[in-house]
Parts: sequence; C-alpha cells; structure tokens
Amino acid sequence: NEKVDAFIDSLNDPSVAPLKEAARTDLVGAFRQAVDIAKNKSMEAATLAQELADCQKSKDTVVAGYAELESRFKDNTAKVTEQLESLAKIFESYKEEFSTQLEEIKTQVSEDQKAKLEQLAKRQSRSVDEIRDLVRRNLEVLIKSSAELGSTQQRARVDMTAEQLMQKVDGRVLNMSGPVVYINLGAQHGIKAGVRFVVVSASQEGQFQPAVKAVLEVTDVGDLTSEAHVVASIQSDPIVRGDILYNLIYNRNVPLNFFVMGDFDLNQDEMIDPNGEQRVAEIISLAGGAVNKQISPAVNFVIVGKTPETPEKVEGAGEYAQEEYEKQMKKVQRFNDLRDQVQALAIPTISENDFVKYTGYKTDLTK
Repeated sequence: NEKVDAFIDSLNDPSVAPLKEAARTDLVGAFRQAVDIAKNKSMEAATLAQELADCQKSKDTVVAGYAELESRFKDNTAKVTEQLESLAKIFESYKEEFSTQLEEIKTQVSEDQKAKLEQLAKRQSRSVDEIRDLVRRNLEVLIKSSAELGSTQQRARVDMTAEQLMQKVDGRVLNMSGPVVYINLGAQHGIKAGVRFVVVSASQEGQFQPAVKAVLEVTDVGDLTSEAHVVASIQSDPIVRGDILYNLIYNRNVPLNFFVMGDFDLNQDEMIDPNGEQRVAEIISLAGGAVNKQISPAVNFVIVGKTPETPEKVEGAGEYAQEEYEKQMKKVQRFNDLRDQVQALAIPTISENDFVKYTGYKTDLTK
C-alpha cells in the first residue's frame, strides 16, 4: 500500500488529481490479486513437485517388482524345463515297459485261444456223447413203456379227465368243535396226518373248479374218522356239517400215478422254487399218490409247472457262465421232450395253479 501511495503522490499533474483515489484502489486490488495468484502458483508448484516425487517412487517400486517377477519367471522356467525333462525320461521308461507287457499279452492271448479251442473240442465231444446218451435213454423209455403196457388196465380202471378229477367227492365234514373239524376219513381210507383237504360247499357238488371256502390239515387220524384244524378260511362262508372235502391227489379206491415236470412256485412269491419238483412229489406222496420217475402209459396225470426260461447266450462269457447256460438249455430241452411224450400218450395234465389250489397249499382264498 505504501508503494502504491508513493506512486500516486508522485503524480503532480492537476488533471489526474480526481483520478488518484480510484487509481489507488485499483492498484491495491491488482497488487493483492497478483500476490494471491503468485501464492496459488507456488502451492501448485509444490503439489506438482510432490506428485513428481510420488511418481518417481512408484516408478522405483514398479521397476523393483518387475525385476523380481523377471527373476521368478526365470526360476520357474528352469524348474518347468527340469520337470519336462524328468517326465520325458519317465515316459520313455513306461513306453519300454508297456512294449514288454504288450508282447507278453500277445503271447498269453495266443495261449488262451489255444486253450479255448481245446475246451471247445472237448465240449463238442461231450455234446456228441450226450446225444448218444439221450438216444439211449429214449430207447430205454420206449422199452420200459412197452413193458408197462400190461399195467394200463389199472390205469383204465381209474381213467378220468382232469375235469372229472376236480369234480369227485373225497369226504365230508361231520362236525365242528371250536377250532377242530371232524371228517369222515380215517386210516382205513389211507389218510395220513399232515394231508390237506379243501372245503367246498355242498351246493357246488359236481361243479368244475368249485370255489374253496376253507383249507383243513389232518392232525389226528382215527380208523374211520379224523380230526383236522383250519389252515385258512373265508369268514363270510363258515364251514358247516355236510361240506365237501376234496384233494386233487387223494383217491380212496385206487392210488393215482402222477408225473411231475417243469418249474414251480408253490409259495407264490413269483420266484422259482429251487426244489419245486421234489416238494410237489412230497405233497403227492403224502396224499397217497404215486410219483413215477418217467413218462409211461401207467401215468394217470401229469402235474405241469412253468416252462423253464430259455437263457440268453452271452458271447465271451466265462467258463462258469457257459456251463450254466448249457445246463439251463438241457433243462429246457428236457421239458420240451417230456411235453411231446405227454401229448403223444394223451395223458391228462394238471396245471400248477390247480395243483396248489386243490391240494390245500393256496392259503389266500380271496384270489
């Protein structure tokens, strides 16, 4: 301000006297503005200097980081190169080992093929022997059948169709006492403990495949009568005096001859019983029937189970699987051969379902 005042006062021209005060104010403002600008520029310069220093520091950091990365890259490159060389050596080792094993496998395959050819030749030889044996057995059956023709008169005396067999009356209910049922069959009629009878209403006498109302099992055998307990029954159709007793196998006059063939599911669990034929034979024997081991004219009825399932042949299967396949195929062939013989001799047949139902071994009477 002092410098501005001195400068204004140095102007002695009277013509500018009125302008001195305004000039003084303008000059003071201009000087102050210039000072402010100078201060701002100084601060900006200081800021730029700091930013420059920071940039230099960042540059130094980046350069140092790059140098470290370059060093790591070189180290990793060296390690990878070393690992690749090691893997190459391992690969060569495996390649050599694989080549050796491949040669051994080729040799083994040749030996296996030779062994399989030998086994095939043996099987073919066995097949020829089996065919010869089958022919021999069939001849024996024919010879035995011819020898048994003399016994066909006995069969003729009891000859009846399967329908007639299911219409015969074997006995009747005499009385009931609680869980005990008394029947008019005893030891003199060939009854054994354990044999079962189905109970049919007297109103269905003479009907084919009558409805079963109950199943009885003989527990105590007397001379002329026996006691039995109820195995299964329909509550809405109770047992009453005079009801018919019926067993498909039992025949009080002349024992019937049966032949059993096929697969059986006696417990009806939709699975083939492994000892089905044997179990059927036991039921027949218990009821007084005879089980023939071969088809002949002396057989009165044939109990036919399910047709054995034809197996699916799997190529390349093991020896055990091949043996099981051949075993099942023999079973199928035997069933077909027996069926042809039964048809040729015109022997009546009884289905598995009728056998189970009318011998008392179907306990679900609602189906």
